[in-house]
Amino acid sequence: MKRLYKLEDQDDWDPVVRSSSEEEAENKLTRAWLKSREGDDRIPLSVFYQNPYVSTFEDRLAERIPGYQSMPPTKQRIATPQGSPIIDDEAFKKLFRNLIVDVEK
Repeated sequence: MKRLYKLEDQDDWDPVVRSSSEEEAENKLTRAWLKSREGDDRIPLSVFYQNPYVSTFEDRLAERIPGYQSMPPTKQRIATPQGSPIIDDEAFKKLFRNLIVDVEK
C-alpha cells in the first residue's frame, strides 16, 4: 500500500471555506488539522485548508506594520559598519516599551 496519497482524490475532501460562516471555517480547519496529524500509516498531501474570507498573513502584517513588505526586518540596518548598535540602550528601551511591552526604566 502506498503511504502518500492526495486529499483531492477523496470524494469527501473539500478544503475551501465556501461561506463566511464561522461554523464552516471552524469545521474545515479542525478537519484539516486532524488530517495533518494522520501520518502513521498514510501521509496526506494537498491543500489542507483555504479560507478566502480571511486576508493573508502578509496582508494582515502590512496593515499592522506599514512598510513591512518593502523593508522587512531582515533588510533593516541594526548596526554600524564597525558592528556597534545604531541606537543606544535607552532609545531601544523606549521603542520596545512603546511598541512591544512595558520595560522597567
